[in-house]
Formats: sequence, structure tokens, C-alpha cells
Amino acid sequence: MADATHVDVPTPGSAAVRPAGLPARIGRALLCLVLAAAVGVPLTSAALEAARERFETALPLVSRLPVYDQIVDDTPVPITVSAGWERVAYVATADAIRSDFTLWRRMRVEDWDSVPEPLRTHGLDAMLERYRPLLTTPSVWDRMDAHDWDAVPHPVRALAFRHMVQYWISYYRVGDRWGLPRPLVADTAAAIVMSESWFEHRATNVNGRGNRDMGLAQASDFARARMHGLLVEGRSDVAFEDEEYYNPWAATRFLAIWLSHLLDDMDGDLDGAVRAYHRGTGRARAGEGKEYLEGVLRRRRVYIRGRSDSPAWQHLHARDRAITREAWPWIQARWLPHDTPAWWRLAVTTPPSVEAAPQARP
Repeated sequence: MADATHVDVPTPGSAAVRPAGLPARIGRALLCLVLAAAVGVPLTSAALEAARERFETALPLVSRLPVYDQIVDDTPVPITVSAGWERVAYVATADAIRSDFTLWRRMRVEDWDSVPEPLRTHGLDAMLERYRPLLTTPSVWDRMDAHDWDAVPHPVRALAFRHMVQYWISYYRVGDRWGLPRPLVADTAAAIVMSESWFEHRATNVNGRGNRDMGLAQASDFARARMHGLLVEGRSDVAFEDEEYYNPWAATRFLAIWLSHLLDDMDGDLDGAVRAYHRGTGRARAGEGKEYLEGVLRRRRVYIRGRSDSPAWQHLHARDRAITREAWPWIQARWLPHDTPAWWRLAVTTPPSVEAAPQARP
């Protein structure tokens, strides 16, 4: 047995301190190359090639990590998009439907019906969350113009414009004088907007006589001129220049004021006021405008009150009700008679003075 206190100390050059194997050969080769470069010894290409072949090693094969596949869903999904008033076929990725706001801007509500579930729900919910401040905030609407609304997807515009109508109907107490339920008047006014422009704020129509209807509510030449007269007479607190009718905030305000005057002209007959909106008071009294009225009432029932068979409309309507109840606490549920439809169980009261009163233009 060796002495436990004895320790062998290797000497330079001994086998105990010499590197072994490939590391040793690489070390010696590198040392030679460094020394040769230091003393200026020329190295031939053959020598360099021999060194490369001797010491070159193959890199190990590593399988590709599917990082892109984990964070991006590029599954192709056939859908439709809108170009003007036309719908065209289009193939989008699943991720684009969930998050691409540039794609959302090209899709009207009916285009979303072409998106399969659950992708449609995910996309609509993401869109509503992104644009939520635009849905129920009058102070935001007041700062926006037509160009700002151009960049907002159609489903969001449809909901926001409907709430603008509700706001102005409540602000001017339209129908109160005649004992009309304010939710009924607001829903009817929203159906008028839908009938006139399908919630397109830049809608313009020129008839054969050269009359130009403008904006969400398709204000006619006569109506736009008459608004200035009403302001002078003190029967309106505002009037607009033509280009302002493309601004939804102004267009829906016009609608509330105009509908209020039509109700007075038709002695509180809401159906008559709807017909007068389309044909004028005189012709409405003569019974004209019945087809237009039928269209407005159908859209009020099917779309505004959420009875559409469109899955996209149904989802938007349900989500909008939840968002509105949270954002507008002055909309309170009140039980009405048992035979009252569910959509009429929300009584809209005048909102508290949390917003600055709109300023009348001179």
C-alpha cells in the first residue's frame, strides 16, 4: 500500500499532462498555425486543406422546432368580403379572422355569416373588444368625423350608429309629447337608418329629378334646407352644412329632430311619420309610403330587435346588449305586462348629465 501522504506531481511533458485524442490534435495544430503565423512561415493551400480535412467535424442533425406553427394559425378559410355593395369570394387565414383589423374593415355583417364557428365568434368578440370605446361613448363620437368612421369595421359602425340614434331620441325626448314608448321610437328610428343606408355613413343617392339624399339618414335636399329654416324659427337648436351629413353623429341628430317634427305633423302617428319620412307629409296623409313602412317594420323586428336568422347578427345583438347594460347604467330593466315581447323590457330613460350638452351651430 502506498504512503497516504505521498502525492505524485506530474512533470511537464509526462503522459499525465498530455492531452489525448482529438482535442490534443486540434490543440497542437492550432499551436503550429499560431507559431507559423508569428514567425512568418508561409502556409500552402495544401497544408491548410489537409488541416481542414483532418479537423473538420459534421454538425449534428437537429429537428426543426415548430415555433411558427405554435403561434400562428395560417389555416386557409374561404369567406366573403365586400367591395362596395358587392360580395366577393376570398380566402383568409384563421389568424387574420381573429385579429387582422384590415380584414375586418372589408367585411360587412353578412360576410361574417360565411365564417365557420367557433372562428366567427372568436373574431367578432375580438373586434368588439378592440373597438369597444366606440360603441357607447358620446364624448368619443363627438370628436370623430366621417374620415375616422371610414376606418371602423361595418359591424361596429352598425352598433355604434344605432346607439347614436338612441342617444339623440332620448336627448330630444322624441315621442314623449305623444305618449310613445321611447324604446319603440328609438328602434323605429334605427330601422329607418338601416332602410335608408344599411348603416353606411357615406351613402349617397341621386334620383331622376336630381334630388340628392346624403348620409346615414339619407337627408334630402328639402330636409337639409328645411333644417336651416327650423333653426331660424327657433324650432331646432342646430343646422348642418351638406358635408356634415356624412358624419354619423350629425346625421343621427338630424334624424331625431326631423322625426320629432314629422310626429307633430302626423299627430303622433309613428307609422304615419315613417311613411312621411319617405314620401312627405302630404302624400303620407294620402296613404302613400306603405311599402316603405313595411320594410322599416320588418327590419325593426328582424334586425334591430335581434330576431334575424343571421348567426352574425344574433351574436352581435347579444354581445351588444351586454356591453350596453354595462356602459349605460341609465338603461334599466323594467318588467312590463307578461305579454310584452322581451325586447321591449328595457325602458330607456333620459341619461344623466354626464356629457356636455351638444353645442348648437349658428
